[in-house]
Amino acid sequence: MKKIISISMCILMIVGLTACGGGNTSYEPKETAKYGEVYRSTTNNEPDGSYPVINISNVEKKDGNIVISIGAPTIEQISYAYNNFLYVRPLDKKGNELKLDKIILEEIGKEDIVAKLNITEVDIEKLKWIEVGPYKTTDNNPAIFKVE
Repeated sequence: MKKIISISMCILMIVGLTACGGGNTSYEPKETAKYGEVYRSTTNNEPDGSYPVINISNVEKKDGNIVISIGAPTIEQISYAYNNFLYVRPLDKKGNELKLDKIILEEIGKEDIVAKLNITEVDIEKLKWIEVGPYKTTDNNPAIFKVE
């Protein structure tokens, strides 16, 4: 009798744990990138041989698009990155990549904002994270920003 009760209790615990923990598939990056910090790529180079950097000032949802404000480097350096290796990956709350139409670089030229990347035709309702690559954090994790 004790054996039957023990087995029943084990089965109930397994079912309970599966029901509580099985549905939570929310994605959380190892490290969330911060606005205003400089991130570097060590897999690509600028024309002078140096490693490229980027400083994202802000990411916002605007008129059905994503707008990424870039505080550094110079417009020449960000244009080189844009034309040669820069990529953007919009992600949903589960970490799945969302489809985007195109990325447009717009020179701003203000003191604190050098340029903006406008990402068109993304499912804004599903958007939760955005990766700007090939830039990495100091712990060599992808530069993934939370979008609110």
